[in-house]
Amino acid sequence: LIRGQSRISFQIFLSAGLLLACLGDILISPSFVVGASLFAAGHICCFVSYCALDRLRLLDSVIGGIIFGAAACFILFSPILYFSADYLRGICLAYALIISCMVGKAAGNFIRIRNPLTATLLVGCILFFFSDLMLVLDWFGGGGRITGLLCMGTYYPAECLLAISG
Repeated sequence: LIRGQSRISFQIFLSAGLLLACLGDILISPSFVVGASLFAAGHICCFVSYCALDRLRLLDSVIGGIIFGAAACFILFSPILYFSADYLRGICLAYALIISCMVGKAAGNFIRIRNPLTATLLVGCILFFFSDLMLVLDWFGGGGRITGLLCMGTYYPAECLLAISG
């Protein structure tokens, strides 16, 4: 804000997204539903912040749709995932839609506006998506220690990249 290099709405919504992700990180262990909901709300805030950089365009939706299609197929048809209740699969699908839209918007922004800001946002979003994929494998696929390490090993760099981009 002091440097005046970005739109204030971008900074406010990105900061809100990071705060919600922090809360989600704290609360996901005692309650997957609460934690995932906070992360989803954070991703929505990030998506809105990216829209403040450049309005939503068809390309953003196409990229997000392709990513979601792949994620939904994995959640619905992967034989290695086990959901103890159907609502958990539904939460994962809804979450996948939201994070896919966020990544799609970041990718679309980078394609149109190639600068350090959009590159940093895109890399942060891709790392966040991968981290969440590892989380799903860890919680619902019995991924073991490696998925937990990969989840956290990409989550924190993703958060840092998003934070420094603002």
